[in-house]
Amino acid sequence: MRHGRKRATLVAAVVVLMLAVAGVSSAATQTYPNRTLSGGYQAGHFNDVWDLTAGDMTLSFTYNANGLSDAAGGHAWAELGVRSLAWGGDFNPGGSGTVYTYPTITVALLAGQSMDVGDVIVTNDGTNVYVTYTLDSGWCMTESHLAVSTSLSGIPQTKTHNPIPGQFAYGNYHDPCATSDTFTIPLVDIGAFPSSTLYIAAHAKVSELATGGLCSAPGMTAYGPLDHYEGVAGAWGTAGSAVATWVHPSWPSLAGAAWISTAGLVENPDPDSWRRFSGSFEVPGIPLTGGATVATSDNAEEFYVNGALVGSDGEVQGPFADNQEWNTLLTYPFTPVTGANTYDFIVRNYSWPGGVYANPTGLLFCLDYSYLTGRTETAWGDGTRFTSKGNWAMYITYEPTATSVNGSGVWLATDYDWTPGTFGPDPVGFPSLDLDDKLILQRQGGQGEGAYNLPGVPPAPGNNHRIWWDRDGVDPWQNPATANTGGIYQVVITLHATGATTGTAYMNIRGLDQGFEVDGNWNTIELTPAGMTFTGDMEHLVVFYGLYGYGATHSVTFSGITVTQ
Repeated sequence: MRHGRKRATLVAAVVVLMLAVAGVSSAATQTYPNRTLSGGYQAGHFNDVWDLTAGDMTLSFTYNANGLSDAAGGHAWAELGVRSLAWGGDFNPGGSGTVYTYPTITVALLAGQSMDVGDVIVTNDGTNVYVTYTLDSGWCMTESHLAVSTSLSGIPQTKTHNPIPGQFAYGNYHDPCATSDTFTIPLVDIGAFPSSTLYIAAHAKVSELATGGLCSAPGMTAYGPLDHYEGVAGAWGTAGSAVATWVHPSWPSLAGAAWISTAGLVENPDPDSWRRFSGSFEVPGIPLTGGATVATSDNAEEFYVNGALVGSDGEVQGPFADNQEWNTLLTYPFTPVTGANTYDFIVRNYSWPGGVYANPTGLLFCLDYSYLTGRTETAWGDGTRFTSKGNWAMYITYEPTATSVNGSGVWLATDYDWTPGTFGPDPVGFPSLDLDDKLILQRQGGQGEGAYNLPGVPPAPGNNHRIWWDRDGVDPWQNPATANTGGIYQVVITLHATGATTGTAYMNIRGLDQGFEVDGNWNTIELTPAGMTFTGDMEHLVVFYGLYGYGATHSVTFSGITVTQ
């Protein structure tokens, strides 16, 4: 295997082992049914699978905590957030899982064992493997054959281990010769799992391409001018040589081409006049469809190849409308023949008084064509040889990278003061410092404020803002913005993927960002907005919810649950 050529490796897809759900939600906004959870334990998740690497997401909802009980001996927690699809469960999702990262690999397409004639590019999105052939300039392919298998023995071979491209499961014949081809192979069709190593044999029959062409230049054969129209076979009189003509400053230019006419200035600017420019070119191989000529003239032209009209611009015959066709460079596709070919332009100059400078004339063009030289080669995607003897055919080994990820997502975790009567109303006229509801982000069950690490780890996690909330009353030491909530909280969690298995999360409650106190002045918030990093399978996330309680009957309601991406 050669390693000196363009071998870029980029993360293309992430797939979880034994992933049962193939589709990823493509909805920009999805609103889910309300969830009221009650009892000692209740949990679940919604079925949509979200790819956070495809774009940032917001998870918004309203949390109603008024069903929680603060009876002696009872307590409860509620959660809502995102977790990896393939592991973790629906309450305090955690543990670890294996994420398989499929790279994009590019190997050389080698012809005749050593000539680099293009690339074979392999990608995998977890549902399909894609194999693309691209040919370098000067080469094209008439055949492409592909075999993809989870075992080397799954590629059709002779008893002596020479592969048999004609028996490969995928293939195309190309007429005309093609410069690219892409195969899409569903993983399920080849019995592949996300963890499978794939063996790929990419074969092509390639042909050498050559190009030719010419551009308008003084010395080309020219006829006229005439004061009437003549076709290609018309009575044009004696052939002359084209010359460089005076160029109007408004005329366009074309690289490699010169404006030509039968004279440097218009011989007779008053009546309409016609000119013909002719020539020939040789195609020494098999011509390809798609030769092209780019041309314009003052004022209108017809273009012929081998005596057949290819196209025109403006009225070369009959009444005309001067639409300034001289300003339009048109492309005329044509197909030449092997050997000698002829081309002709018939150009009409519309009459216009005012002298030779007021009514110039001219033609500008470039003609290009390509053909097969007759040289053909067998080509294989650069890899490992099937056998050390005889045939030099090769296969590509395509392996995923396994990454073990601890953690499964991030979520809102709720708590409250473990004191009987926590939620009781403050005495009339005597507001008290209540810690009725605690709303924090978690990435692992049981973690506290110290787990916040964005924009930095708080030096004193207990000195926090907008994590503890008071349902009623405001005493002199409280922030009014976090009191009188009535146990109702509008929550927005903002999610961003920093990689295939890592992300960041921030939570806004009742329109306020969370934060931490640093300088001791409780009228300011220094470390805000505060959030945390988290881990999991960022390409396969689901929205989950749960309630766990004991010692009493508890209930909470999540409503207006909406994901926007």
